Amino acid sequence: MMKRFATRVWARGVHWAAGCAMAAVFSTTAAADGYYTEPPTFRPAPGLEQRGRDWPVQNFGPVGIGITIQVPSFTMVIRNVERGSPAAETGKLERGQVIESINGVVLRDRDPRKILGDIITEAEATDGVISLRIQDVGDVVVNIPVMGSYSDTWPIDCAKSDRVVRKLADLLHTQERPSWGSALFLLSTGEEQDLEVVRRWLSGRERIGSYPWHAGYLGIAFGEYYLRTRDESVLPAIQRMVDRLRETMYNGGWSGRGDGSSFTYSTGTGQMHAAGVHCITFLMLARMCGVEVDDYLFHESLKTFFRFAGRENVPYGDGWPEGGFRDNGKSAGLAVAMAAAARLTPDGESSIYATARDHVGMKSLYATNWFHSAHTGGGIGEIWRHAAMSMLHERRPVQVRSFLDTRRWGMELSRRHTGGIGIGGMVDRYDKAAGEHERSWGNYFALTYTIPRRNLVIFGAPLPEWAERYELPERPWGRPADDAFIQVEPVPAEMLAMESYRLTMEELLEEDVETAASLAFFDRINLPDVSDRTLATALRHPEMGYRVATMRQITRIGRAQFVMPLLQSPDPRLRHAGLLAFTGMFKGRPLPNNRLTPEMFERVGELIEDPDESLWVAQQAMLALRRAPPERIAVHRDAIL
Repeated sequence: MMKRFATRVWARGVHWAAGCAMAAVFSTTAAADGYYTEPPTFRPAPGLEQRGRDWPVQNFGPVGIGITIQVPSFTMVIRNVERGSPAAETGKLERGQVIESINGVVLRDRDPRKILGDIITEAEATDGVISLRIQDVGDVVVNIPVMGSYSDTWPIDCAKSDRVVRKLADLLHTQERPSWGSALFLLSTGEEQDLEVVRRWLSGRERIGSYPWHAGYLGIAFGEYYLRTRDESVLPAIQRMVDRLRETMYNGGWSGRGDGSSFTYSTGTGQMHAAGVHCITFLMLARMCGVEVDDYLFHESLKTFFRFAGRENVPYGDGWPEGGFRDNGKSAGLAVAMAAAARLTPDGESSIYATARDHVGMKSLYATNWFHSAHTGGGIGEIWRHAAMSMLHERRPVQVRSFLDTRRWGMELSRRHTGGIGIGGMVDRYDKAAGEHERSWGNYFALTYTIPRRNLVIFGAPLPEWAERYELPERPWGRPADDAFIQVEPVPAEMLAMESYRLTMEELLEEDVETAASLAFFDRINLPDVSDRTLATALRHPEMGYRVATMRQITRIGRAQFVMPLLQSPDPRLRHAGLLAFTGMFKGRPLPNNRLTPEMFERVGELIEDPDESLWVAQQAMLALRRAPPERIAVHRDAIL
């Protein structure tokens, strides 16, 4: 049982920095001081290290106020009152007032965002009353609409979820033209009245846009609309966008704007994968629509992004995969692209793309702790993490249930009194709902409620008879041995000549946020007296982030006895992990020279010489060989070249 493997998850304080300036590092003194006694699930969150820094919640859901939480007292101060909201209708609330309690609840002992979200959930399930006790004023009652309770299976078979969807859809109906994500959301509901609005918006439209952002965020709706309606009037617009991507692609990727003037992003490499990764999904849909897609454009970009599947995170630009679990949704976006690829190719669920979809999609569960935590604020990442997990509803039901229930408070804080949905939880540039900004990113976040309905092709809707199929490469990049890195199964015990706990696929299917997300895992392996058996078990996990973090601990505490068994393993994933002892890893140093032996370097050379070795392992082996004496490197000159 994974529960057994997760013993002592919070037995000691977490001493782990995530590299984000906003990330709070919790310690055992928090409980002693009385400010925080629940183990932190999400970062960033207010902690002792943030004393002196106020922490804003931009929207208290449909109530219509924003709240600033003062640290360390957790005092709540009204930061704004939204015009026309239930809070504004009281006529008694204004900026700067101190909230002493809400429905008798004060902020303490738990993540305040979860407390605030739970208050909304309870009120909407009962009488809709939000009673704010205001310092020097008294109780002010705000009445919000009663929405009912979430079902145990929400957003499926859930009356409250259906009401949330309908309120947003009705709000979008009032738009003269589509805003960011509105067409895709209406297509996702599966309701005819919503399809008619999309038809009014898109039918006969000549252009999607000119930037890669437009292809990935607007173009997907055009493709889905054609596959739903066979309205050929949108095909010219799809073709123009495809041609634009062909003009602006560089080395398999795209810049953010794609106009030739912005190839300075990401240390001068030009590519911006936060935009480009969704262009792959658009191109897949364009193929399904029968639009002409240049083969070089298609295959070069597919190869570029497929290389990152199962190999840590999609980077920001043209570089090596990036470590950690915060990635602004680029990896989750890759999972969605792989889902589209699996729908396009006749091999479908038996293809390598379906395997990659499920493997990369699961990264969202392991990244749960890093909510709103990434470059530019992180809100954009929540869109795609929710999408990636939602499409695993049938294959990973336990994990999806844990993911959604753990984050339900975020959905509550994202909802507006107008029916719009942002990306709530803290102030973020992407927390924009319909009617607040033309780029209402929250319309994509709202897909959390509708993806399981399976009305979008990329998320499982039946392909219409007019959809085109296209034979994708069996493997866009790498050798057969590279396929191991996208497998969802654990490394078999016999592949590691070290004793480990039993770790089976059945146990992986029982993972949840509490036991398997990154913070719980870090605390499990970063104990100074962690056993070899626990470390060996962690190395067998299919998620590469787990293996990298385990090797970081192994090199930190100097357990060099792991290296040779890993290098000699029949599994490429373990051979790669062993090589990290030579090269170092994300936020981790390699073993010192005096712990590396001639036998180790001899084995590294064998990996380079093997013509069937995984390219990913071979690349890491060449990096490892840099630390060998020149005469040993010279032996492998021809193989390296």
